[in-house]
Amino acid sequence: LEGTDVQAASDLGIVVANIPSDALEGNLNAVSCAEHAVYLAIALLRQQKAMARSVEARRLGQPQGDTLSGKRALVVGFGNIAQELLVRLQPFGMRLSCVRRSPWPVAADADASAASASASASAS
Repeated sequence: LEGTDVQAASDLGIVVANIPSDALEGNLNAVSCAEHAVYLAIALLRQQKAMARSVEARRLGQPQGDTLSGKRALVVGFGNIAQELLVRLQPFGMRLSCVRRSPWPVAADADASAASASASASAS
């Protein structure tokens, strides 16, 4: 809720809630949010409505839209949801970047460089 004007939101009828999202503690909110984000990305790229019309018209096997493969995703923040999202986007062959407000620790820089090099090597 950091930086959120809860009173202003409440005055506008917007419910603000802090929902824990630590999957290690059995709370799967982060997993659910990440999966939903992937679903929305695929639905937009693959033109879900056009695909549904194609199926209704019995025109199967005609790809609609585009794929996630080779696209770049910028994830803003590096909390539980962002980490779960990155895990789910990587198998699609996306180029992933992540930014956050606070500086990355030195160890994280080394880990990120190694992961990036590994991802680049596996993509070629």
